[in-house]
Amino acid sequence: MSFRQLRLGAALFLGGITIPAAAHAHAIAGDRIFPATIATDDPSVASEISLPTVNWFPAPVDSSGNVPQIKSIGGELDLLVLPNFALGISDGWSAQTARGENGAYGFDNIEVSAKYKFFEDDDHEMLMSVGLVADIGGTGAVNAGADSLSTFTPTFYFGKGMGTCRIAWRS
Repeated sequence: MSFRQLRLGAALFLGGITIPAAAHAHAIAGDRIFPATIATDDPSVASEISLPTVNWFPAPVDSSGNVPQIKSIGGELDLLVLPNFALGISDGWSAQTARGENGAYGFDNIEVSAKYKFFEDDDHEMLMSVGLVADIGGTGAVNAGADSLSTFTPTFYFGKGMGTCRIAWRS
C-alpha cells in the first residue's frame, strides 16, 4: 500500500466519523424511553459505543483499618447486525489500592455479548430481550483479579413503563 493510499484511507475514515448524524433514543416502547445506566443495560438492541465508563468507589474497611480504593475505566461497543440482534465487545482497566499495601493494576478479561429483542409492545410500554454474555478467560491481568476460566452468562432484559401519571387539581 502506498503512502498516498494510506493518507486517502485515513482522510476518508476521519471524514466518516466526523460527519454529524441524527441521534435517536433506541430503547423506546410507546411513549416510554428505557435508559441504559452504568449498572444495568437497557432492554433494546442498537449500535452504540460507551467511552469511557469510569467507576470509583471505596470498598469496606478491611481488618487493618484501611479503606481500599477500586477504580476502573472501560468501554463497550455494540453493533446492530440484524434488525433485532446486536453483538458487543467490552474491556476495561482497573486499579485496586489500599494505603500501605501493594496495588493490583491491569486489564479485565474481554467480554463479548449477543442480545436479541424478541418482544415489543408499544401500547403497554414493554420491551423484552434475551442475551448471552461471555467473559473470555485468560485475556486479562491475573494480578488485577481477571480469571483464567471463561464464563457464559445467559441474560434476560425487561423494561415495563407504568403509563403516565395524571394529577387533577380541584379547587
